[in-house]
Amino acid sequence: MINTKHRAKSAKRGFSIAELCTLVAVLGLFLLLFQAHAGTRPVSHAARCLNNLRQLMNAWRMYSDDYSDVLVPNHFGSDVNTPGWVGGRIDYGATPDATNINYLIKPGPYGAFLGPYVKSPTFFKCPEDKSYATFGSTRIARVRSLSMNGYVGKGTQAITAGYRIYERVTDMVSPSPANLWVLIDEQEDSINDGFFYITPENYTLYDYPSARHDRAGVITFADGRAELHQWRDPRTSPIVRGTMITSATSSPGNQDLTWLFARTTSH
Repeated sequence: MINTKHRAKSAKRGFSIAELCTLVAVLGLFLLLFQAHAGTRPVSHAARCLNNLRQLMNAWRMYSDDYSDVLVPNHFGSDVNTPGWVGGRIDYGATPDATNINYLIKPGPYGAFLGPYVKSPTFFKCPEDKSYATFGSTRIARVRSLSMNGYVGKGTQAITAGYRIYERVTDMVSPSPANLWVLIDEQEDSINDGFFYITPENYTLYDYPSARHDRAGVITFADGRAELHQWRDPRTSPIVRGTMITSATSSPGNQDLTWLFARTTSH
C-alpha cells in the first residue's frame, strides 16, 4: 500500500541545496553581466555638461580663495583692455575669438583667469553644443557655450540702477549663495561675450539660456551647486538657426524670467 501522506510531504520539500547553489550562481552571472553593460554605457551629454560646470564652479571659488574673497572679473563687451573671466566674443563668423582656447585657459590682457584652476578648455563648453565658426570653406568648432551672471564678478558693470552687484564673497547675502546663480549654458545664437545680460523686472530677453537637454539647460549657483533647469516658456530659448540674435525681444509674463530674476540680484 502506497503511503500518500509521505508522498505529500516529499512534494512540499522545496529546493535542494544543489538547486539553490545553481540558482545563486545564475543570478550572480546575470548581475555581473548587467554591471559590465552599465559600465560601458556612455555618459549622457547632460551629465557631462553638469560635471563641466561643477568643475568651473570649483575654479571660481578657488580664485576667490586666492584673491582675498574677491570674485573673478566679469566684463561686458570685448575690450581686451578690460579683462574678464573669459576673453573675446563668440559668433559664427571668421573671427579668431570663437575658436581660440587661450581666451579660456591662458591668462593675459583679455582675462581667462580661471584657466590656471581648470587647465582644460573642454570645461567651458557643453558637449551637446555642435556650433562652429566658418573660415572660408572650413568649419571649426566654437570653444565656449557658457556665460556668467552680469551682476556677479569684480568690475562688472551695473546693468540696472538700484540692484546689487556682487564683487566679493561677502556681498552674496541677498539672494543667498544657494539662490544666486553664477554660470549658465547659453543658447548658440545668443552667446557672445562672457557676460549674461539680464534686467530684473524688465520682461525682455537680451541673452537667451540654452535648452539643449530636452528643453532644459545647466545653471550653477554660488554655493557650488549645478542643476539641470527646465525652461517652460518657448520664448526663453528659441530654436537654434545658426544666425546670431542681435536684438532684444519682449517676453511679457514669461515665468522663466520670473524664476531667473529672483536668482540674479536684488534691490
